[in-house]
Amino acid sequence: YDASGNPVAVATGNDGQVLTSAGAGAQPAFETLPANTPSFRASSASSQTMSNNTVTKAVFGTEDFDTNSDFASSRFTPTVAGTYFVFTQLNIGNNSAADVVEYGHAQIFKNTTSIAKNIVDQKNSAPSNQVACYCGTLVAMNGSSDYLEVFGQSAATSGTAQISSGSNQTWFGAYRIIT
Repeated sequence: YDASGNPVAVATGNDGQVLTSAGAGAQPAFETLPANTPSFRASSASSQTMSNNTVTKAVFGTEDFDTNSDFASSRFTPTVAGTYFVFTQLNIGNNSAADVVEYGHAQIFKNTTSIAKNIVDQKNSAPSNQVACYCGTLVAMNGSSDYLEVFGQSAATSGTAQISSGSNQTWFGAYRIIT
């Protein structure tokens, strides 16, 4: 209906568009929803050795995709302000199947502050030679100087702990949430 209360036809939209309101007294219209960009996903290109009980920055050498070229040197610095969902998984293991990982953790840092952490503690259960630590959270980014990085830590009763490589084992990503 128009401002006078008379029925009116709405122009047809295109595939993928949705009907949106233009407010009271205005004719609705079909519009394309904005994309959840910038976004990226990266994975580790090779296994990375970690010192026992030492927080270590995770290295992601393979970009699976990066819509706005905001990911470099294992750091995501989005150039668009907004709220982002950020996620990571670190597969932390030992260099030998006979070795044991007591615990592993993944942390997401905004600038120099830890904003999310997940610990997988196997000390009192059935220890194994690897753990998968997933972590995800929402974070507000300013679109200029804020950045995100991932860190891991592990304790091993024997052997050398490492962050395993491969896009199905160790990854880091984020996307802007449309609000």
